[in-house]
Amino acid sequence: MRFLYNLDPFDGAHAQPFRARKEVLLRVNPELSTAIYGGDNQRVDRIRILPYFSWVMDISQQVNKAKFFRRATGRQRTAAGVFFVVTVSAWLLFHLAANGKVDLGILVGPCGFEQQYNLPCPTCGMTHSAIAFCEGKVLESFYIQPAGALFCSVLAICAFLALLTGVFGVYFTHIDRFFREVRIGRIIAALLIITAAGWAVTIARAIAAKN
Repeated sequence: MRFLYNLDPFDGAHAQPFRARKEVLLRVNPELSTAIYGGDNQRVDRIRILPYFSWVMDISQQVNKAKFFRRATGRQRTAAGVFFVVTVSAWLLFHLAANGKVDLGILVGPCGFEQQYNLPCPTCGMTHSAIAFCEGKVLESFYIQPAGALFCSVLAICAFLALLTGVFGVYFTHIDRFFREVRIGRIIAALLIITAAGWAVTIARAIAAKN
């Protein structure tokens, strides 16, 4: 096995199999691979000093691009488009509610938990928090109900990613990795913890207001 020895300023001196290194570079950039290593029959067995960071960064950027992004399928673009439309529709609904054109109280109704125990329930304040968030009052949204504002922030990020996927066909491979490696139970547990933390804040604020 022939080896190509590099004195790489990023990770020090190390040895890599010439064939494996060449194949990786060939997949990333065939022209760059040919320029550096030459043809298939050319033997490269010598010390290389790599002070030229330009092509190193070029390889890194192309590897990252191939790793984090890929072309979305038609089904993925459709799903992303539907998610984006639903999210924007919800944002428009809260925006109309903020301007007094829609009464969300009719849809939500009074809180039975608050009426019975005179304390806010875990979801109390989330509607007002979402309305403030949709108006661009992010800090006020977090003050009203931190959990609701955090959920709105996550939805805003997801909507932006869905826009890129649905319109431009850019699919983020980390989405598949996230749902493959993270169990649904952990996601539910995280949502419950965030909701409980937001509830604790609203309860503490309600008790302080009574005193």
